[in-house]
Amino acid sequence: MLARIPCAVCACMVWSFPALAGQQVYLVRVEKAERRLELIGEGGKILRSFSIALGSEPFGHKHQEGDERTPEGRYVLDWRNANSAAYKSIHISYPNADDLAAAQARGVDAGGMIMIHGQPNGFGWLGWLLQ
Repeated sequence: MLARIPCAVCACMVWSFPALAGQQVYLVRVEKAERRLELIGEGGKILRSFSIALGSEPFGHKHQEGDERTPEGRYVLDWRNANSAAYKSIHISYPNADDLAAAQARGVDAGGMIMIHGQPNGFGWLGWLLQ
């Protein structure tokens, strides 16, 4: 089964990519199984696609703090960390109400502070090796 993470996008994504100037991004879709992030525009058109790396536990939905998994579901990209040590670090709104309820039922902390980001600042040239 193909895992997807569609996320609503804040305006900062458009400002982040000069090639998108004048084009509105409606959705950010992460295809975990294919290790790909796509910026989706009007009518479902893919405006830009990027190869990505995932955490050390790339399969399955995030269940609790420290499980090193990437959340699966619909989340909002709600703010950008301008002081991040990583390139273009953007926060996703994990955990949502369902994530919190599931974690509470298991008696664990859902975790949080999940960011979509690039390579560590100054190390972009190593991207081919790190992905």
